[in-house]
Amino acid sequence: MKKSYIVTAIIACTVFSTNVFAKDAKCKVVLDSKTEFYGACSFQPRGNDGSFSLSNKNPRKLLLPDIKELWVRIEQKNVAELASVEPNDHFQRWGITLIRSTRDRACWENSNGDISICAY
Repeated sequence: MKKSYIVTAIIACTVFSTNVFAKDAKCKVVLDSKTEFYGACSFQPRGNDGSFSLSNKNPRKLLLPDIKELWVRIEQKNVAELASVEPNDHFQRWGITLIRSTRDRACWENSNGDISICAY
């Protein structure tokens, strides 16, 4: 009997812990100088280095067409890599370096300024 409670608890923790640290946020995603997403999103810290992912607040909807999550992966102070997770859970690196904005610290931008990922 005790084993079944433990197994149930482990399964519950696994199922419900995926977004334990996710927070509601307001996000703005600009790609090719066009605002592709602006609105309520889910902000998920990734690791202890400041990396994070953004997803649609509604888990049944994509953040962008063919993109379930956008990741900002910290490489060094104020420098990050842009990546995404597709609907099939394939992790895709974009090969784009992002720099933390000096104008708005909630934003990460590429050197051309035509890509911007912001979470408030």
